[in-house]
Amino acid sequence: MSEEQSRTCPACGTKVSARARTCIICGAPLTEALAEAETQPSVAPVRHSHWGFWVAAFAVALLVLGTAYWLLGPLLFPQMFPSPTPTVTPTRTATPAATATPTATPTETPTPTPLPPRAHQVQPNDTLSGIAVRYDTTVEEIVALNPGINPDALQIGQVLLIPPARPTPTPSPLPGTVTPTPTPGDYIIHVVAPGETLISIAQKYSVTVSLIRAANPEIPAGSDVIRVNQPLIIPLGTPMPTPTPTPNPYATPTPIPPYPPPPLLSPPDGAVFGGPDARIVLQWASVAVLRPNEWYELRIVRPGIPVVRVRTRTTAYRVPADLFPPPGSQAREFQWEVRVVRETRSGVFTTASEEGLTRRFLWLESPLTPTPTPLPP
Repeated sequence: MSEEQSRTCPACGTKVSARARTCIICGAPLTEALAEAETQPSVAPVRHSHWGFWVAAFAVALLVLGTAYWLLGPLLFPQMFPSPTPTVTPTRTATPAATATPTATPTETPTPTPLPPRAHQVQPNDTLSGIAVRYDTTVEEIVALNPGINPDALQIGQVLLIPPARPTPTPSPLPGTVTPTPTPGDYIIHVVAPGETLISIAQKYSVTVSLIRAANPEIPAGSDVIRVNQPLIIPLGTPMPTPTPTPNPYATPTPIPPYPPPPLLSPPDGAVFGGPDARIVLQWASVAVLRPNEWYELRIVRPGIPVVRVRTRTTAYRVPADLFPPPGSQAREFQWEVRVVRETRSGVFTTASEEGLTRRFLWLESPLTPTPTPLPP
């Protein structure tokens, strides 16, 4: 038995030292108990082995570390754990449809624009055959353009449509020469109203006088005389060119030659009108396209009243009713003349044309009695 081994008092059960002879509690002798204990064989202490515990602890530690590695590894070491590549679902490729062969589009042949018809106002003694000869056409073609007319009973003042003039073949241009092809536009028929002139009509439709002349060959060459109610073909789509002058401040002004005197057209010299409601239109011919600082100046003179001066760019002027002589007045003869004037500075005008003729007309107090015009047989 080991020296450090304790024993128990057989009388009171108190633990006492192995060498004690008497119990310190109850005083019972411990000699016999000591001798008995020494005679019993000593039993060696049993030693338990701990290697199984450490193996289990090591296995648990490995399991915990492995789980933590796979759970926290992608967050702590992303380069060591590549992202899984998604599986691409194959897309079905559509089979291309057969492409249709394009059909060749035929080239359109340009259709020439027909020329507008001409117009003719029936005058006394006119016949359909005479009109056809005048315009180089046939009676049948005129009747086809004017359905419903009576070829044997034309009415004076009636407007007839005449087939357009036959185009004259032009010679073939030389090689290398580019000839511009005119494109005819639309047209309208304008009936001349009182007081209108070729220039005023051209300005109204923004065309040139030469275009109106070309579309109306019945206008005499070199003359601007047109009649009231006369139909005129006005070609549209060809605007009148507006020149844009570029002034040169260093250029020496060239003296402008004087214009010829404007020819007086109507009324004829010595015409007679009657009554305050008489329609008196003074008309003259154009001499040129006037410059921006030039005008026609009409002068009307009657004894007893100041000279009336009218500046205009048109070639006609209607005499106002204010100039009608009062009843009982003996001064009823008017004189009128037209000239071109030029504004040299603000409000200062100088004569820019040669002196022309002076015409006269009478404006009587009472209206005139119209004389019936005999009809043709």
